[in-house]
Amino acid sequence: MSDTSLKTSIQKGLMIITLDRPESRNSLTKKIIIDLGISLDRAASSDVRAVLITGSGDSFCSGADLSEFMLIVSDQGLDELSSYVYELATLLHSEVIEKICLLRKPVVCGINGVAAGAGLSLSLACDVRICSESARFLMAYSNIGCTSDGGSSYLLPRLVGYAKAMELYFFNQPLSAQAALDIGLVNQVIPNNSFNRHILETGLRLAEGPTEAFGRTKRLMNNSWNNSLQEQLNEEAICISEIVKTKDFQNGIKAFLNKNKTWFTGE
Repeated sequence: MSDTSLKTSIQKGLMIITLDRPESRNSLTKKIIIDLGISLDRAASSDVRAVLITGSGDSFCSGADLSEFMLIVSDQGLDELSSYVYELATLLHSEVIEKICLLRKPVVCGINGVAAGAGLSLSLACDVRICSESARFLMAYSNIGCTSDGGSSYLLPRLVGYAKAMELYFFNQPLSAQAALDIGLVNQVIPNNSFNRHILETGLRLAEGPTEAFGRTKRLMNNSWNNSLQEQLNEEAICISEIVKTKDFQNGIKAFLNKNKTWFTGE
């Protein structure tokens, strides 16, 4: 997809989605959210085996474009703004957050700078979060007297615990990259000068992996929050019995027994 606000390309099975509004710190508009949803629909095709989401410039995503909100208030009033915000949040949830969580492929978030508000929420939906040393994290919502959205009230407590999630919302203190790593908000912190290369290599490595096994395990872990132990064990048994029918599993077993490197095809 070629667009002034979103860039999408595919490289060796890896879909790379870049938020490209550096002049506004890659803030989210309705159009960007729709385009993200279209790209994520495309990611479900068999030629895509992993996804990398990142931002251009020195920010990942600063959240919603608040300048749009002010224009709507000025021109049309608070009732219209309320309707627009509801539409925007619902769109973000259905077209982006849910699609990332339900996509049966690994989704990597490359956080190259500020991740705030809905930008932070976007990163939480991804399976792996890798940030640069200069990255900063901010809930931001309470700064403008706003409740959280983008799934952050669901995802953040599961990543860092209830108490820390409430602290991040209430006090709204920016987190450094190292602090985010320390509380489990991100998986890795990478030096700025090697960040872009590292996130690309990580995405490509996942794109070369056992796609079906990755997707099934992602679903298992997501479902575990709502399952009893017995239900979870039953789902694991079903998944592992079905995965043995895949070519990747058969190739993996042969390569292991022959002490060779496994080449996965995603089948």
